[in-house]
Amino acid sequence: MQHTLLPPRERANLRREYRIRVVIIFCFLLSLAGLIGAATLFPSFIFALNEERDQIALLESLKEHKDESGVTALELDFQRDNALINALSVTSKVPRSSVTIQSIVGVRKEVKLTSLSVDSPTPESLIVIIQGIAPNRDTLLAFKTRLEELVPGGGVELPVSDLAKSKDLQFSMRITQTFK
Repeated sequence: MQHTLLPPRERANLRREYRIRVVIIFCFLLSLAGLIGAATLFPSFIFALNEERDQIALLESLKEHKDESGVTALELDFQRDNALINALSVTSKVPRSSVTIQSIVGVRKEVKLTSLSVDSPTPESLIVIIQGIAPNRDTLLAFKTRLEELVPGGGVELPVSDLAKSKDLQFSMRITQTFK
């Protein structure tokens, strides 16, 4: 219970006036924060504007003077890059390593792979060495079968010694394939 000597109507007017003043102060603080934010962004804006002018002036001076050292160096870089791209774009018979790895990982199912090495000793051959852990013999043999289906005409070698245990088999497979 509030003990005041003001009548209820005056008390309501006083509360309304108080709320209006709180809203006004809140709006003032909000506008002050906006002004401070704009003021702190102004130097960055000026810096960006000056940097743009400098870069445009540099570009204009390069166009006017045709700076041989800069333009020629860029042209030589582009020619070297183009020659490198042409050399790399020669159609290779061997698929990219990422495609090979993705296809092997796609058929692994329950088998955990710990190491995967892809090597192309010649432009027409590919050797992949896979190491991992299989939960049991059947899973490992099924994985080998799936790999053989991936490389028709290639070979998948799984040493018999890797099948000695019945659970948690650590294995090392070698896949070889020749492309013609």
